[in-house]
Amino acid sequence: MVHNPKTQKSEISKSSGTRLPIKTLVTSALLVSMSVVIGQLSMIFANHTLRIGIARIPIVIASMLFGPFAGALAGFIQDIVGVMLIGMGFHPGFTISAVLVGMIPGMVVWFTRSKLGKKKTFTLFNATVATALIFLLVNLTLDTYWASTILGDAYLVLLPLRAVIYGLIAVITTVVILTLSGVLESFKEKTLKL
Repeated sequence: MVHNPKTQKSEISKSSGTRLPIKTLVTSALLVSMSVVIGQLSMIFANHTLRIGIARIPIVIASMLFGPFAGALAGFIQDIVGVMLIGMGFHPGFTISAVLVGMIPGMVVWFTRSKLGKKKTFTLFNATVATALIFLLVNLTLDTYWASTILGDAYLVLLPLRAVIYGLIAVITTVVILTLSGVLESFKEKTLKL
């Protein structure tokens, strides 16, 4: 049997009907592992419900590189592995948030390619819209709600501090993605040929 990497698909792609090439799975796994390591270095405070860190940046990058399905899968795996390593309790709401963080940037890139005809992935528009949507929909809305259910505090009590901190994280995420945009575009074009 001749090994042909262009036609080789993973077992997950055969069973689910969605095709994820081996390069996608391996690169996503590396980004997930980076995210888990970065997550372990995050500062935790305010009853362990508010984290300051950039652990989700590799998940955003995976989503922008490989699309919303691979990004959602990466976000899910990162959350589950992170929960197991940290030893904190599992909350399905935060897992939903992690899946959305992995899905939203891929959807933004898909939209700009298919509807607006843009060819580049890591643009100012894509990075800004993706991080703004994550900030508004996930960090402020969902994560604040999940934290309020855990703490028993009112949603509006938690919102101001979370808005400031996650707003800064959104800006940092955008800057990091734009700083790495040249390297990531080159990686995408030469290695992944997507």
